[in-house]
Amino acid sequence: MRYPKIWRKITNGAAMFSGALAFIIGCLQVMESLLRYFFNAPTKWSLNVSEYLLIYLLFIGSAYAFQEHGHVAVDMVLNLVDKIDKTGKRIYRRILVSVGYLLAIVFVFCLLYGVWGMFTKAIEIGRVTTYIPTIPIWVLYAPMIIGMVMMTVTLVFMILDCISGSEEHI
Repeated sequence: MRYPKIWRKITNGAAMFSGALAFIIGCLQVMESLLRYFFNAPTKWSLNVSEYLLIYLLFIGSAYAFQEHGHVAVDMVLNLVDKIDKTGKRIYRRILVSVGYLLAIVFVFCLLYGVWGMFTKAIEIGRVTTYIPTIPIWVLYAPMIIGMVMMTVTLVFMILDCISGSEEHI
């Protein structure tokens, strides 16, 4: 199975969304600096909003980072495995990379399990942020859940792509 083009479009769109959020965060911080320096009138909300947007940026864009190999990998080990494999089919590398992706899925699933518990608890008790602006906490947990589900789906597709013989994700 090749990595699905529709999923690539979804993760690319998520990356564009994350990039737009990074731009908005930058604009908010420039605005805050100008207001503070020139008018001695800092806002009470821009830092908190930037922090909230950063949560969205990081989790929504993380599946794209997996897809594009933007996360840390240990190339030294993979290069050693390539020297051992005399078949030229990179079978050992495929196995090692697939195991790494499986471990990443386990890690992401553990995080997802923990955040899901906090998400449901926040909805149940109606918890809100203590900063300005006051928003429901579940709004901050939602992108974590979405991002981790997207990471898991991306990793599954990468494993299937790796097993199918594609060179893109190994």
